[in-house]
This record gives sequence, C-alpha cells and structure tokens, in this order.
Amino acid sequence: MFSGLTEGVLLIALALGYIVCYLANREEKKLRFLGYLVGVFIIIFCAVTIISNAFFSARMYGAMCKMRKMGCMSKMGMMQHKMMPPPPAAPQAPAK
Repeated sequence: MFSGLTEGVLLIALALGYIVCYLANREEKKLRFLGYLVGVFIIIFCAVTIISNAFFSARMYGAMCKMRKMGCMSKMGMMQHKMMPPPPAAPQAPAK
C-alpha cells in the first residue's frame, strides 16, 4: 500500500510515458520503435501498479470493516470500554 506521494509520482511517470510515445512518433524507424517500447512499458507498469494498489487498498478496507462488524474493537474503543463503570445491579427481592 503506497502513500499519496508515491501515487502522485506514479501519475507523473504515467504522463512521462505518454510524452515518450509522443516524441518517439517524430523519430526514424528504429528509434521510433524503441521509443514506443519504452513509453508503453512505462505506461503499463504505472497503470498496473496504480490499479493493483487501489484494489488491495479496497480489499484491506473491506476486511477492516468486516472485523468491526464481528465485534473487534480498536485500541481506543477497548480503552473506553475498560474505563466505563459496570452497570448497577438490580435490587433483588428478599428470599422467603
């Protein structure tokens, strides 16, 4: 799972891959092919990395939500639970 800075760098690299393909279009045959190859590689690598990061982040978020529904509490919730006094006992009728 990447931070926002890493995702930003990947988006910039994605744009640079497009620029490489654009500049390769102006070159001769062999250099054009090499430019397309490098540009497409950059674009595919960045796109796959961004999409897989989004997929795994969504999976992890879903797993965390599922754990909360099962009754797991965060540390803060557990601390608050320990600080709460127990409920008062109901008065009982005397036994005969």
